[in-house]
Amino acid sequence: MTQINVVGNFVYGFISSEDGKQQGIYQVGIDNKKLVKLNDGYASNLLVVDDWVYFKKTEKSGIMRMKIDGSQLEEVYKGHVNRFTVYRGHIYFVIDAKLAKITLEGKSFYRYSVDYSYFDDFIIKDDKIYVYGSQKNE
Repeated sequence: MTQINVVGNFVYGFISSEDGKQQGIYQVGIDNKKLVKLNDGYASNLLVVDDWVYFKKTEKSGIMRMKIDGSQLEEVYKGHVNRFTVYRGHIYFVIDAKLAKITLEGKSFYRYSVDYSYFDDFIIKDDKIYVYGSQKNE
């Protein structure tokens, strides 16, 4: 498993397989070790927030989410996203070398005005956004 999230008595993660038949998002019980497949196919940037699993279906896709039981699969953001994180009720992501955010339901799109010539990574800690990249005109 990669991209592991531990929530309550369960571990959530993506399992890859050579033939793709076993590939998918899984839930594993910590106590009983029961493995339950929640979704088929590829997934990256997997995050569990409350009772939702957020992830990307392909490297060039937007942001998907589903309930932790595998139900209610939906797309919360349709545009191409490199990487995303969740912080205080919002999904933060990079689009066209700018940081943007939406609510967990995919509403209230906001794009920050700082423009980067390249944008490698970011983290949010204590209500501050730290960016690893280079602003244009620096």
